[in-house]
Amino acid sequence: MKKRILTAVLLLFAHSIFAQQAIAVKKSGSGKPIIFLPGFTTPGSVWDETIAQLPTGFEHHVISYAGFNGMAPVDTPW
Repeated sequence: MKKRILTAVLLLFAHSIFAQQAIAVKKSGSGKPIIFLPGFTTPGSVWDETIAQLPTGFEHHVISYAGFNGMAPVDTPW
């Protein structure tokens, strides 16, 4: 019973965070996927110069966190 309650609480917590869009993903290119994760206090746009230097044949997924890069901050604590 405790596992079910804990699971329900964790699911509600996760839903409350992701319902507020804790992250945003900008996709570009096509081919093998690469995920670009910025440092916590920097926007995903820090990877733009790097992506411009890469050869073709890659799909870029650039992550930005809530509160940075023009995204609204998340109300709930991290």
